[in-house]
Amino acid sequence: MSGTISPRPRPLTTLFTLLLTLTLFLLPARLPAAPAGTPAGATATAAAGSPTVSSSQVAILLPLGGTFSELGKRMREGFESGFNFATAESGLTVSVIYLDTESDPDTARTLVELLASEEQTLVAAGTPLNPCAWTASRAAEKNGLPLVIVGADQDNLVNEKSAFTFRTTRPRSAFRQLLSGFIKSRRPALQSVAVIKGEKACQVRDARRLRKLCAGLGLDLAIWKTLRSNESNFYDLLNLVKEQRPELILLATGPTAARKFFAQGRRLEIMPPNVIEIPDDCFPQAPTAAAPPVGLLRPVRWLPPTEEQTPYPELTGYRRAAAFATAQVIVAALEKTTVRTPAAAAAALEKISRPTIYGKIAFTGPGRGHQNQAPWQLATTTPEGYRVVYPGPAGKKK
Repeated sequence: MSGTISPRPRPLTTLFTLLLTLTLFLLPARLPAAPAGTPAGATATAAAGSPTVSSSQVAILLPLGGTFSELGKRMREGFESGFNFATAESGLTVSVIYLDTESDPDTARTLVELLASEEQTLVAAGTPLNPCAWTASRAAEKNGLPLVIVGADQDNLVNEKSAFTFRTTRPRSAFRQLLSGFIKSRRPALQSVAVIKGEKACQVRDARRLRKLCAGLGLDLAIWKTLRSNESNFYDLLNLVKEQRPELILLATGPTAARKFFAQGRRLEIMPPNVIEIPDDCFPQAPTAAAPPVGLLRPVRWLPPTEEQTPYPELTGYRRAAAFATAQVIVAALEKTTVRTPAAAAAALEKISRPTIYGKIAFTGPGRGHQNQAPWQLATTTPEGYRVVYPGPAGKKK
């Protein structure tokens, strides 16, 4: 996931390691057996007094406390809903435990190592922050515990040699490929691009990546300015757009500023046909307007399916949807696992190819390793709802 924290060398103290080990050692023994009348797949929670442990235990590693607790909360909601939905369909009983990574790479690695050593867990999932996903994935490969990564976008988390690590969400390079493909598909060919950035560190970083992308495509960067929160700067940038007339504008400003800028430019009739709102992964995230202006293009990781297409419950946000879909995939893999071992679960995940609320998920294919390759899309709002602009239907480029 873009905009995540960098790894910080914070070694675990001997006392913390001992407490963490004891917690994980005792936790499986505290999981309750499903009482009579409990729906299949009800998520297990910690409770004292019951030694029963399901043969299909799944561990979810998320930042449930600290700076990124809101992200962890949203993803946990998606996992819980997804496991309940998938197990109700399949009839498979799955015990799920939720563990806090504290947004710390060392903690994420230690959790995977301890889960593997206890031999109670068939599959682990979660670890959305890049540094935590990196350490957890290395530990998963070393200890032979299947790990399904959700949310992290670092390109080298999985590769063709990955045996136990999988990723539901897309790599960082997928977004670059979307923009590059869109720019190359325009006729007549685009010549000039304006990149406008906000003041937050993650927006500055995204703007630098966009500048590098445009330079690689041989495009003229017509504008390289910062959109600040004062009105004079706002109208100065609108004047630059009016004077220089870029053919494409990329707004790395956050959704609120991007939509205000686009709406004002449309009112003044100076906006080019192609204006793209770059996704803002700054934390904490600012509130976003319910619907973008008609005509503004926005890359989407996920579009909610219509009621006619699916029986899925209503979900908001792609992170919840990705977590929901990951739960679907894990349950589907465990359905195919007759031998309850982590290696058998990993083999079942390799064979997965199925539709989910997040789109089709498959981890196999030439040159793909264990990366789900579902593409980004460029969409716009119309009076009738959203419309995908690129790629076209059935993957055809317009």
